[in-house]
Amino acid sequence: MRRVEIFQETAGGTIRKKMIESPWLRVEEAAAYCGISRTAFTQRAHRLPYGGDRIFKLYHINILDAFIEGRLPDAPFSPEGEPPKTPIRRSRTVTMSLTHPITGKICYPKGMEPKP
Repeated sequence: MRRVEIFQETAGGTIRKKMIESPWLRVEEAAAYCGISRTAFTQRAHRLPYGGDRIFKLYHINILDAFIEGRLPDAPFSPEGEPPKTPIRRSRTVTMSLTHPITGKICYPKGMEPKP
């Protein structure tokens, strides 16, 4: 069985060394093994095969090695992360018009007259 040495940063900023003798790693340990944060790991590793159930996921070291080396075509790995997605901005042109209350004539702003 392979021993894995993981260094995790705690909330206080100190580095904690952890020795694991099982080939199965929890999410926090798998993220530390890959060298990325837990949030980044959960965003990038959603296609990785895992053991356990949907709530308590366990990742095998061999799968994580293949993930890091890029041997899993369905789950690409990039340590710097994916570029941020830019929101799609849709603009729509709203034609404003005024209606004369007595005659009912519609008046449009200059340049916004409807085409016949």
